Amino acid sequence: MKKDDLETVLPKKPDSLLEQTVSLAWHGTPELHPEQKRKYLGTFEERVLAYLTEKEFAANPETIKPAIREALDDAKSAIVLIRADHIELLVDYLNLARQKGLSFRSVSRPDLISDIVLVVATAKTDALG
Repeated sequence: MKKDDLETVLPKKPDSLLEQTVSLAWHGTPELHPEQKRKYLGTFEERVLAYLTEKEFAANPETIKPAIREALDDAKSAIVLIRADHIELLVDYLNLARQKGLSFRSVSRPDLISDIVLVVATAKTDALG
């Protein structure tokens, strides 16, 4: 067996601390579950109490969906995330969230991979407990 063959068979040695530091500085901190964050407007799936898709909203835009209303009433709800390009359409949802004392955040991510326009989520600490 040649040396090149051994390098492909044997596991790579762990990077030195210097290589790890340079890689971290160059690429940034690795993101945990980026596919979930791209789908759920920047939050993790386990924090989601309810969400609304473009299709669900378009089917009946004048009526607030019961699942969203229930999620807003849930004691665990803490924040409403709204796609930035849908804020004007979802004003009724924002007003209801304000009445419930919830905060909201507009999300503008070019890497979103779903048609979700609104997410009702728990606080970061509530999702674990």
